[in-house]
Parts: sequence; structure tokens; C-alpha cells
Amino acid sequence: MTTSYAILATIALQHEYYADGRCPDFDITPTAATAKAMKGARILTKMLGNTLVLLVKVDDAGVVLVDIPTNLR
Repeated sequence: MTTSYAILATIALQHEYYADGRCPDFDITPTAATAKAMKGARILTKMLGNTLVLLVKVDDAGVVLVDIPTNLR
């Protein structure tokens, strides 16, 4: 069985200062409490250029394999 992930959400940093609008000079880092909550929900994070990507594990049909709490903020 292959482990697969799907994008749950993305957050992109943009500013008109940059020629292409992308703001590559900053990273988005979750607070300790947020990182703990995401770890409990098995949500992975990855910075790709100016974009923070949140990933969740899915099965071969693309169905999310973890229960994400509805009160997670």
C-alpha cells in the first residue's frame, strides 16, 4: 500500500512589492499550540516558495483517513 496525501488547504503570501507578487522572504510557522493540534489531527505542513500547504493522508480513492476535529482552529 502506498501512502498518499492530499492538499487540505493552502496559504500564499503575496505583496505588490515583488515583481511577480510572490513574497518569498517569509515562512509561515505554526505556534506551538497550533503545531500540537495539527500533529494530533495528523496534518502535515510544507512551505513551497511563498505558499504554506497543509496535507492530510488519503486512501487510494482520495478519502481522508483521519478525523479532523470540527473545532480545530
